[in-house]
Amino acid sequence: MDAKLEALDAKIVKLKEKKKRIEEEGLKRLKPCINKALSKGIDLQTLAGIILDTPNILNDLPHNKEAWQVAGGKFLRPSNSKTKSKPSQDYPTHQSL
Repeated sequence: MDAKLEALDAKIVKLKEKKKRIEEEGLKRLKPCINKALSKGIDLQTLAGIILDTPNILNDLPHNKEAWQVAGGKFLRPSNSKTKSKPSQDYPTHQSL
C-alpha cells in the first residue's frame, strides 16, 4: 500500500509541476495583450486597477463570465498551430450590455 501512495504522491508532484508550467506559459501569452492595451492608450495604472477589481467586475457582470472564460480558453489554449503563432490576435472578451 505504501508503494501505491508513493506512486500517487509522485504523480501529484508531476501534475503540480505541469500546472505551474502551463500557468507560466499563460502569463507569457498575456504580455502581448497588456502591450496592446497600453498601445491603445490604456495606462498601466488603469489596467492594474481593472485587474485588481476583477472580483467586483465578475460579481457585477456574472452573465459575461462564461463568455470571458471561453475567450480566455481560446487565447491560452489555441487549437491549431496557426493561432499559436499569433498570441496578440483579438479575442472577443466582452459583450455589449
